Amino acid sequence: SHFIPEICSHVIILFPGGANGESVTQPDDRVTVSQGEPVLLKCIYDTSYISLTLWWYEQYPNEAPRLLLTQREASDEEERRSRRGFSATPDKQGKTFHLKKNSSELRDSAVYYCAMSDTVIAICFLTVVTTSYFTGR
Repeated sequence: SHFIPEICSHVIILFPGGANGESVTQPDDRVTVSQGEPVLLKCIYDTSYISLTLWWYEQYPNEAPRLLLTQREASDEEERRSRRGFSATPDKQGKTFHLKKNSSELRDSAVYYCAMSDTVIAICFLTVVTTSYFTGR
């Protein structure tokens, strides 16, 4: 069974990254989409570093977070499959690293972490529901 919360509380966790004022934020702490709709999970970062590494993790209930993708391109077919259609490209001008997927699946319901370095993390809950969830059928 998949994690489909009916109510999620407002949760954004931000760990300051030290003297350089690094930060990562996800403006939407909770996103709900219908199955088959596109997904956009926003991630905005701020850093003074020119060279940086960004990650997206996903976590299912009672499981450890799993690396979903980094900013580099998938290196082989196995890595492409493990991304399940998710993609993210850093925009260094706008300082964003949004996670996108063209068509959501029920199994995409999870907690997603946008991370920059080991200490700067933000969290968003994604819930994918069937159309009947909205229509009451």
